[in-house]
Amino acid sequence: MPALFIDLVLTYPLVAWTVRRSRKIPYNQRDDGNIILLQLGLFVIWLFPAFYIDTKKDFGTRYLLPSSLTMMCIMFLFYTFQLLIHTENGDKYAMWMKCIGPVGAVALNYWKTQEPNMQLHHLLMMINYDAVFFSQGCCDQLYFKQMLRTRNKMGKTTWAPLTVLAAILLYALSSPQNYTQVGFLFFYPLYNDYTI
Repeated sequence: MPALFIDLVLTYPLVAWTVRRSRKIPYNQRDDGNIILLQLGLFVIWLFPAFYIDTKKDFGTRYLLPSSLTMMCIMFLFYTFQLLIHTENGDKYAMWMKCIGPVGAVALNYWKTQEPNMQLHHLLMMINYDAVFFSQGCCDQLYFKQMLRTRNKMGKTTWAPLTVLAAILLYALSSPQNYTQVGFLFFYPLYNDYTI
């Protein structure tokens, strides 16, 4: 529950931003500027665990810090893509925004480690993933009409099955799976070894 609470706090400014953008509320320097400042402030606070909480084996600065910075870059993309959706022919950007979460998860995989007995570190790393998942879900829900229009256009092309195959391959290459040790299901990483 604390991890979910942290995720909700980290992603709340993006939710506020997404609601305003999806309703086509004009950019307001005071309101939207405060949302951006709040998000930046939360990001700065989120860097604190990398230096002062996740200190065992120096994993905080070796893995959690770059993972958190990667998550911040992913969130930046969620913010900027929304500015493009309501431009002329901007529906395609809603569909491209749908790729940010999966590609971002692959980028976060670069910083993960399978080190055993590091539950606190794995929990903090999981929060970065969950923040990306929450953000993707929020954007998908509020821009589903634009995504659906673009998806219907793309579904009629020959690229559709190739795109699905590429997505499955990318997921398979970046997500280690194992059918044993499922007791680790609720911890990050999910399993101890890297079998595909």
